[in-house]
Amino acid sequence: MTKPSLYGITHSNRDFSDSYYWGKNQFNSSFPVALTCFMRDSGINPVYLRLNSDRKIFHEEIEVSALFNTKLSNDKLYFSFESRFEPFKQFVHDELETIDLVIMNAETKAFLRLSKSSLQLCLIIRLKVFQRTSTAASLLSALQPCVIWLFQWLNHSRKKQKK
Repeated sequence: MTKPSLYGITHSNRDFSDSYYWGKNQFNSSFPVALTCFMRDSGINPVYLRLNSDRKIFHEEIEVSALFNTKLSNDKLYFSFESRFEPFKQFVHDELETIDLVIMNAETKAFLRLSKSSLQLCLIIRLKVFQRTSTAASLLSALQPCVIWLFQWLNHSRKKQKK
């Protein structure tokens, strides 16, 4: 019998044979990672939302290898959900809080988001479905301090790459 899993998540702290990890709160962070792994293998770049110097949100495509900060294939990565990004430990006085996703080398357990050339040290993952443009605008306005990425332009991105 094949063990339940999500695309591209070979090594993880989540056991997808446990129905608990298919629940809303866990699936909302696991599925975007699986979708990102699929997009990577399909040559589709996700849309990455950033803040410019005026703190205005803009979007651009980003290669998944840049997002993950590694060219290691999906099966060589360890996805640790709701975990501590240990390199931050030196900056806190109390307990280090967990974040949505920590990406590590599956073999060495080295942290992969720590990059000297980038201030992007961790990922905040959100799977959102917007029914109205005004709802999206309100949410994005509220999230201006965060660097987040979404997949609402998946079809647009796929069409653009096919041209």
